[in-house]
Amino acid sequence: MQTLRMVWQYIGLVLSFAFRRTTLAIDSLQVLAASAIPALANLAGLKMAPSIQNEALAYIGAIGIALVAIRLLSAPFFIWREQVGELAQLRLELSRPERMELKRLAKLKAKRKLRLAEAINDFNYAHFPRTDEEISFGSDKYAEIVSLARQLSLGSAFTIAVARLNSLGRIRQSGQMPSGYFPDMALTDDINRYLMGSITAEDLLLRLPPDTVPKTPQ
Repeated sequence: MQTLRMVWQYIGLVLSFAFRRTTLAIDSLQVLAASAIPALANLAGLKMAPSIQNEALAYIGAIGIALVAIRLLSAPFFIWREQVGELAQLRLELSRPERMELKRLAKLKAKRKLRLAEAINDFNYAHFPRTDEEISFGSDKYAEIVSLARQLSLGSAFTIAVARLNSLGRIRQSGQMPSGYFPDMALTDDINRYLMGSITAEDLLLRLPPDTVPKTPQ
């Protein structure tokens, strides 16, 4: 029963499309023929035979039938195109809240990455302490890094890199880092490049400096 109803509904759509604006066009042509042909004949000084107007109306009728036939044949395609357009518009409207939420989340993620990059830079700077206050500052930044990394669901490569940075920082704090040797600075730059998507996790792991002090400064 439902299928039969859908078939009749489809037939109704086809017939509606076929006769849409066709009747108005035929009526307009008939009115034009009925008024224009005598007027043109009068202006040209020609005597119009009674059958001319009837023949013109017959041609207009034939044109109308042909137009209806063409629209009947093309109706399925145009109905399909209209429905596809309506469906696409509906999907666009339905996905709008989702797209807005994704945009909001992307902005939030970008802000968190920026905060994380700043925290990493501050954490690296805190490896050069001269007061107890700076040491405390470094601990606070490490806790912030861990929290932001958890929120951003960063992978193990980031965790390993930050742990290596912490190890290098402890060496620098102990005064054992050779003068002119800054692997912690280079690692900080690599971690930030990883956060910005400039290098992959594999690249980050390959760039990790050793967590021990070399005998000869590099």
